This record gives sequence, structure tokens and C-alpha cells, in this order.
Amino acid sequence: DGFTNRFAAMAEMSPLVVPVVAGATKFQPVHVLDVARAVAAALAGAGAHGGQTYELGGPKVWTMRALVAWIMAETGVTKPILDVPDVVAGMMAAATGWLPGAPITRDQWLMLQSDNVVTGVDGLAALGIAPGPIEAIAPAWLVRYRRHGRWATPARA
Repeated sequence: DGFTNRFAAMAEMSPLVVPVVAGATKFQPVHVLDVARAVAAALAGAGAHGGQTYELGGPKVWTMRALVAWIMAETGVTKPILDVPDVVAGMMAAATGWLPGAPITRDQWLMLQSDNVVTGVDGLAALGIAPGPIEAIAPAWLVRYRRHGRWATPARA
């Protein structure tokens, strides 16, 4: 998972505060296994699902700020969150986004200008798949960011 791991690493290495760009932008994270199940179900039922367009999203809609706060709580990071103004984030993306390992690229910044949630046909529901919540799945791979690993107690809200 590049998404939650990226923000967990950023929270861990940020010295004083954890910056968040587009904190109000909405996301609906879906686990790759749920996506794979959807593909398999669509292929198995090609007669019913052929030619259809399905959007795939997890069971919960999060704001970017709430998702970063959850990741921080799950990994035990207690720094304050700093909301980066959109104009500042845009300038950062334009100035440094072309560099390898840039904090944010221009394309990422542009993507954060709109919500990334299911707005059409809920593909998982149409295919009979109950998506797993990120809260039940992500802790298994986020454990590496906890100060004392799997023996640490997450600071859940």
C-alpha cells in the first residue's frame, strides 16, 4: 500500500508538525483484495456485467485530514497536523514536483482538487462484495511505523 505507508512515513519523519494538503478532500479507500474480488466476479459473470462501468470504493468516506489523523493515531504519532493552504501546496508542487521523491507532484496536487469517491454505480455492491474497512486491514502493515512495533498500543481516538 503506497498511500497509507507514504503518510505514515511522512508523519514519522516530520520534525514538529505533520503537513496535510487538501485536508477537506474526500477519499474512499478500497483494499486491493476487494478490487481483485470485483474483477474476478465481473469476469465470472461476464454476461451480466459485460459492458458495465463500476466504481469501486471502500465502506467509509474519509477526508484527507481525518485519514492522516487516523494513520497517526494507529502508528502512535502525536504531533499536531498543519493544514497547508492550497496556494502554498500548488506552489510547492510547481517548484519541486519534478524532483525525484518530491513531497507532492503537480499531478498529485491536481488530483487533490476533487473528491475521489464513488459517485456512480457502487461496483462492490453490484458484484456482491462487502468491502473490508481500512481500520481492520491497514494496521497489519502500519505496525512497522509504531515505535515499539507490534507490541505498542495504538493511540486510537
